[in-house]
Amino acid sequence: MENESESNKKGKITKSYKTSKKENTRNMSESESIEYEKKIIFSLIIGLIILIIITSSLEKLLPKFYIDKINQYYSDGNYSKVAKYDTKLYIIEGYINNNDKYNEILLKVKESKGKKLIDKKEYKECLDDLETLKESNEIIKDEINTCKMELGKEAAEKQEYEEALKYFKDASLTPEIKEVANNCHYNMMLKYMEEKKYYKAYQETYSISNNDEEREKEILNAKYSYGMQEFNRKNYSSAIIPLEEVGDYEQAKTYVNYCNIEIAEEYISDGKLNNATDTYSKIPDGIEFDGVKSTERKKQIKKYLYLMDITGKKNSTKNFCQTKNVWRYDGRWEDRHFDTTNPGEYIDTWVNINKDGTFKLSGTAKFYAYTDFSTLSEYCTPSLISKSFSIDNITSIPSNYQIDEYTKLQYSNGKFSIKYSKRDDYSTNFYNVYNTNITY
Repeated sequence: MENESESNKKGKITKSYKTSKKENTRNMSESESIEYEKKIIFSLIIGLIILIIITSSLEKLLPKFYIDKINQYYSDGNYSKVAKYDTKLYIIEGYINNNDKYNEILLKVKESKGKKLIDKKEYKECLDDLETLKESNEIIKDEINTCKMELGKEAAEKQEYEEALKYFKDASLTPEIKEVANNCHYNMMLKYMEEKKYYKAYQETYSISNNDEEREKEILNAKYSYGMQEFNRKNYSSAIIPLEEVGDYEQAKTYVNYCNIEIAEEYISDGKLNNATDTYSKIPDGIEFDGVKSTERKKQIKKYLYLMDITGKKNSTKNFCQTKNVWRYDGRWEDRHFDTTNPGEYIDTWVNINKDGTFKLSGTAKFYAYTDFSTLSEYCTPSLISKSFSIDNITSIPSNYQIDEYTKLQYSNGKFSIKYSKRDDYSTNFYNVYNTNITY
């Protein structure tokens, strides 16, 4: 009992001691607490300063360290280690304040990374990375080219010919890859033919090397199909090119003659008889198409070739322009006139030969004339007048043709002239006459 009592007393003493210690801490003086906090803050500040100093040092030391290592490894040909610094480039860029120096480091890293990726056959990742560069060197260009060839080859093996040709498009191909590209173009041509996209198939033919008889036949068929498609659409100038390229294939030569007839007739419609003559010279006699017989047409054009020297645009060579003011009661008059040619005065004529052997003469004549006596300003100022005409179904140019009430077209000795005359009864006492005689 005594031992137990002593034990209890000891327990109480211990408990009492612990409680007393906590109370001492809580009862620490306010000044000691403030001093303690100051020490903690001071320690934090010192630590932060040290951290800033270390960070600042690292910002200067690390990039320099990276650059030295890159140059060392690159010089040693250890491109695998150089490539690892790809993730450090942003640090180096912030450190080097010189674009040329940074680009030198950048290209060494990217070149090395490219070698590494090509060795691992990761061509897509390599191409995506290198093509983002604003500048490159010859080695990087070769790496890009290698990636394109390999990616194109992979696509071709999967029969993804269009995708393969996208890679081959701007690449410098080896003889082996050129043959791969050649096969891709051939297969694309066949695909377009099946889809009846004849123009696209025709375009592919220019990229295919003919190396066997079967391929040559398919190429001719693609060109002929496109030519006939354009012929049926009446696009004769487009049709004649592929049809001429296929030579004796199918009925190509017959349709070439038909195309030439239509092209020549278009020249005739435009008044270009010399061009029409050149085109008809390519067409054998006895060819007939669309109501036109080549033999007769050649004779008709030959007959009217002299018109080519007469027609076309001719400037004025002689001019008399007058405004005449007449006193109505006794015929006294006074006038204002000039007899010099002026810029802007010309006649432009052309002919269209009709299928019956006649022709149509068309044209526009421009000349100055007085037109108004309402004011002194108008009286003294001539106007540039334009007159158009069309004379159909003729076999020769008429010597006189009335364009309108006031204007007459005249033709003599290979020259056109215009006679313009208009009366203006502007008052009860006077009338005015406007006259122009101009030769082109």
